[in-house]
Amino acid sequence: NLSEIYNEETYDLLTEKKEKLQIRFTDNIAVTPNLRVCKIESPNMALQLLAYARKNRITAATSANERSSRSHSVFRLNIIGKCVQTNESVNGMLSLVDLAGSERILSTDGKSNRLSETKAINSSLHSLAAVISSVANKEKHIPFRNSQLTQLLSDSFGGDSKMLMFCNISSHPDHIQETLSSLKFASHVNKTHLGVAEPKKKIDLSRVLDDEDNLV
Repeated sequence: NLSEIYNEETYDLLTEKKEKLQIRFTDNIAVTPNLRVCKIESPNMALQLLAYARKNRITAATSANERSSRSHSVFRLNIIGKCVQTNESVNGMLSLVDLAGSERILSTDGKSNRLSETKAINSSLHSLAAVISSVANKEKHIPFRNSQLTQLLSDSFGGDSKMLMFCNISSHPDHIQETLSSLKFASHVNKTHLGVAEPKKKIDLSRVLDDEDNLV
């Protein structure tokens, strides 16, 4: 399935209808009823679905980017593997997430729509940082329910899960503040261990995002 989170509302990217979807928890697992699920039988089919979803995603021009993503996008692929000789099978979930553009509030030109979008993205990133910090510090309460994004990804933390973050940055001098903010956030994430390893000290990623003008 392919979905986007726009202004803290979840939408299906595999349909042109913009209907808000509800995220519910069943046995502590986040599910999204009415989210279209497609069976993928080839790499080419996966690429076609990604291309279709990309057309339905919300983008807009800002002073920093003429085609800026204004939402998070989440591609979740359930992979099933089967051994022909033993007939044993295994399955796993691959989640590919685009955390959206990194423009600061100052780059939105003060337009109401762009401003609310940027604030929603920033708030969502704060929630993600809080979840990563809580999991890394082995806290009893993990604030998954604080945002749509962390609810969708709640099964991607802990257990046998592995997480990899890519940080795309600009080398242009005009974007130095966004670049520094992104690198700072990525650096803290890189020091976080979600598995067996014990952190040497308490991790608080939310402090990295305290400046509301900076986004990752």
